[in-house]
Amino acid sequence: MSQGLYIAAMEPNSGKSLAVLGVLELLSRRVQRLGFFRPVIHTEPELDSHIQLVCGRYTRDIPAEQSYGVQHVVARQAVADGDEEKLLKRILARFRDVQRQCDFVVCEGTDFAGLTNAFEFDFNAELANHLGCPVLIVTNGRDRMDTEVVGLARAARQEFRELGCTVTATIVN
Repeated sequence: MSQGLYIAAMEPNSGKSLAVLGVLELLSRRVQRLGFFRPVIHTEPELDSHIQLVCGRYTRDIPAEQSYGVQHVVARQAVADGDEEKLLKRILARFRDVQRQCDFVVCEGTDFAGLTNAFEFDFNAELANHLGCPVLIVTNGRDRMDTEVVGLARAARQEFRELGCTVTATIVN
């Protein structure tokens, strides 16, 4: 059984943060040492309100400074320099530090802000695979027909599977 879960959005404003909080709330009742990790953040961890909320409520033993991989500017520079492998290794090392302190880690994927959607999708899939975490997909159903939502969810599941991921569930917000 996996010791983690990777929650990935399919697009901006999908409701991923809400899904993360819901999963953490459920797990907090069953897992004694629960961890949280974000591979890429946009600001300093002490200014990241989502990390502060999660660490304050669910992962009190792990400080916010340990709950992320790299800042967005570092990730963008690594991608621009063609150094994705070094970026991946750095994120994995920081994830493993959190994982060693926990029974289970919830990893919140990237936010689709600043890099191309195709790159972020592949990046999230690659991270989930390297972290050994199954994926929970979150997509937005707002202002979409039922058939469109079902099609998007099926396509997302298929794409993650084709990239070698185990898909646990899909949430349509």
